[in-house]
Amino acid sequence: MSNSRTDDWRRVVEAGHNGDQATAREFLSDNDPVLRELSLSALARLSTLTDDELLVAFGDHDHGVRRRAALLAATRRELSMLVLLRDAQASVVEAAAWACGEHEVVS
Repeated sequence: MSNSRTDDWRRVVEAGHNGDQATAREFLSDNDPVLRELSLSALARLSTLTDDELLVAFGDHDHGVRRRAALLAATRRELSMLVLLRDAQASVVEAAAWACGEHEVVS
């Protein structure tokens, strides 16, 4: 593991605690899936994660990013989780099912 990756992970996590929306958003499309997951969480912590950003994450090629997006979508009652409930990865489906359980009405 390179120091630059762990330094970036630390920067994104700190951004979510320090109100640094720009840094949190900077890594949403990084090649490192861990950075994409951390960015989603940092933006959610800052209450600035958009529905569009979550929808993009629903289609991420990394199942960890899709799983994180599903968990974060639990508070987004207007977002459909159908694509995640049909995911090939069981952990994504499980997270999406849990998130649906947090919604009063599910499509």
